[in-house]
Amino acid sequence: KKIGTSLMMRWNTLDPNHIILAADQMNLCKDELELSSEERVSIAGLQLLAGKHSMKSSCFESARSYIESGVSLLQENHWESNYSLSLELYEMSALVSFIDGNGNADATMKRLQSILQHAKTFEDTLNASVLLSKFMGSRGNYAEAINNCLGILSNLGETFPNEIDSTIVASTVAETKQLLANITKEQISQYPVLNDPSKLNAMKFMSLLMLYAVAHKPSLMPIVSNRMIKLSFNFGFCDDSLLGLAMAAYGIVNFGNDIMAGYRVGKVAESLIEESQSKQTLR
Repeated sequence: KKIGTSLMMRWNTLDPNHIILAADQMNLCKDELELSSEERVSIAGLQLLAGKHSMKSSCFESARSYIESGVSLLQENHWESNYSLSLELYEMSALVSFIDGNGNADATMKRLQSILQHAKTFEDTLNASVLLSKFMGSRGNYAEAINNCLGILSNLGETFPNEIDSTIVASTVAETKQLLANITKEQISQYPVLNDPSKLNAMKFMSLLMLYAVAHKPSLMPIVSNRMIKLSFNFGFCDDSLLGLAMAAYGIVNFGNDIMAGYRVGKVAESLIEESQSKQTLR
């Protein structure tokens, strides 16, 4: 305990290895001690830090151990007394359970449901809602994932038609072609970076929405990519804009039957993705 406490008192100055050492030392003795409320909160915060560092190193089993240790230290009324810490620990617990797999579906859902039940603001539900959509999609529940994304997007001010017929698709693809006529990489590079938090979240959920629409509701793809292009032109570009651009190219080819126009837009998207720092996740 002395080693862990000594390190924990100066955790702000510790490197990741020493944070993990402090967490390990506290885990060796925490069950044998009568901890005060303040000590439980401090050690839980230390476990959260150790879990984050383990996640960055892709040590998911270790991360899970630290995070669950942190959760176990929370008091019964933790959502009222330690809201921010509880939110972070539960988000990390759900994430590491989802990544780890190994039959942890129930653990993932339990944490997500608790977050959605206790979150104080809509914004505080968004990380959990992203993971919930991914969880649904990973289990092949594409219709549920799509509906979840659509619900969040509606709250973010982005609504989409319930019924999409061929006329809507054709007119939307035609509009997208016009928007992207003669577009170049250089032109897009001149646009500002998207900074609006609400629009960034909308772009994130539209990206997820298109992933599941590919498998379950293809007619939704050109509608969503069109909206992503418009938002990017009006508010600025982000990494998700590049996915919207790539899927717009797909829609121009597959729904607009214009191979050359789709190819040209696709090449612009590909070039921008290659230059992006997030290209590994975008490809």
